[in-house]
Amino acid sequence: SSCAMSNAGSSSSPATIGRRRTKATNRSLLHAVGNGHVALHTGSGSAASAAAAAATGGVSADLAYLTNKTSSLPTTANSRRAQRRKGRLSGGGSRRPFRRGDSDASSRRSNGGTTKYVVAIFALAVVYTAITSGGRQRAVRAALRRRRRAASLLRKKDGGDNNQGENPYDAQQQDAMQQADREAAQAEADDLERRRRSDNGDEGLAIADASPGWKFWKHLGRGGNNLRRSDVPTEHGVWSPNRRYKWIDVKQLPPLPGQEDMIDRSILEGGLGRRPDKRSAKDFRVKHAGEPPMPWEAEADDDGIKRYAATSSDKAESGVGPGPGQSKAHHGRGITGGSRPRVDYTSIDYTYPPTISEPPAEGGYPFLEPLGTLMTRWPQDELDNPPQPFVERLQHFDYNDPDQVAMALKFRDAELPFKVYNVPEVVSAGKKWTDEYVSSHFDSFHLKKNKNGFLNTVLGGGGGGGNANGGIPMTKGHCQEAKGNFFSFFQPMNWARATMGEPPTMDNDWTYSRWAKHARYADRVGLGPAEQHYYWQAGIPKEERLQPEDTWTFVSRDLPSFSSPKVTFFGFMPEMQKGVQCRFGERGVTAATHYDAGRNMVAMMVGAKRYVLSPPKACPKLGIVTRRQHPVFRHSLLNFGYLNLLESNDPEVQTMPREERAWLEVAKDSMAVETILKAGEVLYIPSHWFHYITSLQKSAQCNTRSGRDKRDHPEHGGFEDVMECVGEGA
Repeated sequence: SSCAMSNAGSSSSPATIGRRRTKATNRSLLHAVGNGHVALHTGSGSAASAAAAAATGGVSADLAYLTNKTSSLPTTANSRRAQRRKGRLSGGGSRRPFRRGDSDASSRRSNGGTTKYVVAIFALAVVYTAITSGGRQRAVRAALRRRRRAASLLRKKDGGDNNQGENPYDAQQQDAMQQADREAAQAEADDLERRRRSDNGDEGLAIADASPGWKFWKHLGRGGNNLRRSDVPTEHGVWSPNRRYKWIDVKQLPPLPGQEDMIDRSILEGGLGRRPDKRSAKDFRVKHAGEPPMPWEAEADDDGIKRYAATSSDKAESGVGPGPGQSKAHHGRGITGGSRPRVDYTSIDYTYPPTISEPPAEGGYPFLEPLGTLMTRWPQDELDNPPQPFVERLQHFDYNDPDQVAMALKFRDAELPFKVYNVPEVVSAGKKWTDEYVSSHFDSFHLKKNKNGFLNTVLGGGGGGGNANGGIPMTKGHCQEAKGNFFSFFQPMNWARATMGEPPTMDNDWTYSRWAKHARYADRVGLGPAEQHYYWQAGIPKEERLQPEDTWTFVSRDLPSFSSPKVTFFGFMPEMQKGVQCRFGERGVTAATHYDAGRNMVAMMVGAKRYVLSPPKACPKLGIVTRRQHPVFRHSLLNFGYLNLLESNDPEVQTMPREERAWLEVAKDSMAVETILKAGEVLYIPSHWFHYITSLQKSAQCNTRSGRDKRDHPEHGGFEDVMECVGEGA
């Protein structure tokens, strides 16, 4: 950009011209190449420029020569100043300043100077990265040399005095060998990753990753926006050697009870205070469009959407509920779309507790057990072998019976969990929500890639932004994916990818139809816990309930008691309602434990999920992240499915970080109660109760919250307990 120019006809004193010349000569640009800096001075001072170039990590004389040459190239700003001075001081008497449109030879040289300058900078970067590209191989060789040296010394020592007992020197050499092994393995893994990226066509990125300046190269060459998997320097968490388990990045764990906060704050830098914008959204999104079909798609059913719907909806007797102590598959509806699951949890046997009219004065409800006991009796990932019959501990109330509704209100007012069944709108929605029906409302947003589809989406069949379903407004949803079945919540605006690596989950560009196809596939084959899993979610804004009902989306239309601006059994504080959240899970997906401040009503329309509820007093034992700036604040990173590994002697299990193991030892003694929420039921979760959720099969649930209750329950605790545990921001 050019600096301000004098008007035509004005004069400049020699002193003014001298100052401008000095200012232009001393102006420099500082370019970060790798971890070093090369100062490219404009104008004079080429010797200093060459010295600065040579000081960047021992770069060769050729690199200094290239820098020296580059420093003499004129920049656009300097050359224009020179042309302006030429116009003012020329002997021909013309004092007209040089203008951008002038087309003399000097102007052409000025325009060409910018191109040469950019080419020189890229040549400099290529030379630097080429010099450092062999760093990984050198690291491997050096680590192996150290290992061989330590092994040789140890053999010599053992040969000399084999029977003299333990020697500190031997232990020292053993430690050296182990450290060398770790360094060699890490260096070799880094080298293999670099080679893999090179084989995939990311040669430039692979070379840059091998050098300290890979971040500069990524942002210079690719803008930092369209990130691919290979762009991420690290991955959230650490896989065990055979990728059977994914351990926690211990730098993100909260302190154990009674200890100081050991979270490494440096890993958060770059994420805190970041404003959510289009760029940050792309950082957490994976694009699958244009990729070849995934292996599972060849095995998945394309015609299973209708095949099982009729039989599943007919097999359940929605009007019949359980009697006291009854052991029977009762009011749940079946899967309303897709292939038959390996285990249909809507129709297994259940045992229910006797109905009581009010919470017992002596306490003891609900019956709580140690979390370790629950996970031992029914391990989290053994979804093909549920306890038979499954013993329910929560009260079940028939929504069609006014007397039982009055009983349920007493439990709700006492801030105790319970379930209701035979809710007409929930049962009706379960019948209606086939995959075709749901996809017709969600997938309109994904037609934008097709111009005609986009016009149909915008104009709709009935105006007002509707779709082909009689003008009902579109519903926005999106799919998430994770490397494994454990989904941990996080705030993207606080997640620093440069230091924390790839986040626990990523959004992708799947349609609902494609997600549903994978969910049916997962039901049929039973995915392993380390395989890729997918999750669909949608949110209905709180403002929708205040709009005319003919503008409501299908969720509000099908669940009016959840979106009503008036008081209902489920939305009993509509002024505090924050909208309706819907979650569509596939078999095996597990959501990390967390709590909601608002009183939560969760309706299950399709399928079933396992809920493990913990009272507020259990907060200190659940590994809740208490640093407010952390992206996982108020949530836990602990996978309770690993509780059963604590006594294992499996060498792969022994790779679990000791910090994670210590937290699991604490968590296994926390008190909890479990329930299976089936299609046709609604679960009430009081304020500040923690919930840990596993999708047992393809499922659809929606929930609404009704404000916060700050009262403390004498037995289970409440707001004060969570405040003491979590701190400010709870």
